[in-house]
Amino acid sequence: VLFRSGAVRLLQASRSRRRGGLASAKLEAVKVAAVQHDIQWLDREANFARLDGRIAEAVGEGARLVVLSEMFSTGFAVGDTWDASVPEARGGASSQFIASASKRYGVWVAGSCPETTTAGDRPANTLVLAGPSGELHRYEKIHPFSYGGEDKFFRPGSGTVTVDVEGVSVSLFVCYDLRFADRFWNLAETTDLYIVP
Repeated sequence: VLFRSGAVRLLQASRSRRRGGLASAKLEAVKVAAVQHDIQWLDREANFARLDGRIAEAVGEGARLVVLSEMFSTGFAVGDTWDASVPEARGGASSQFIASASKRYGVWVAGSCPETTTAGDRPANTLVLAGPSGELHRYEKIHPFSYGGEDKFFRPGSGTVTVDVEGVSVSLFVCYDLRFADRFWNLAETTDLYIVP
């Protein structure tokens, strides 16, 4: 299966009925596609070529939000598989691919990639979310996967990010962050959907 998609169904009370009583507009259905692919190790261009077709296919099925895998452009390279070519500058090839695909297909596209903010810095595992009108949002993974050695190669992020995606309040996280439920609970009253590649 190349991707799974479906309209987002909210399984919690609307924000107006939640404990905080925050009012929200009537939510629209947003079809989401989660794209998995056979990652070509450390070969960004091959992965971009492969994923462009998967994104087009998801859009053809009606997806408005396409979520790519963690480290979609390089693979999860840490430890013995680490290579100096893994990190890329913020706004590098991977985030450019996401932004370009978002604009070209007129949908939201998200995926994580290894971005640095300063030359020589350890990268952050950064979830980039691009909107069809050119908006660009970044979330840096707060909890690198220490059991896999990610913390030795990637620096942690420090803050959460919530974005309005076509009327749906979407909070961004990456993989191992899921093990730290307090962050999710802290955002629950203002979040309709979590993205966690």
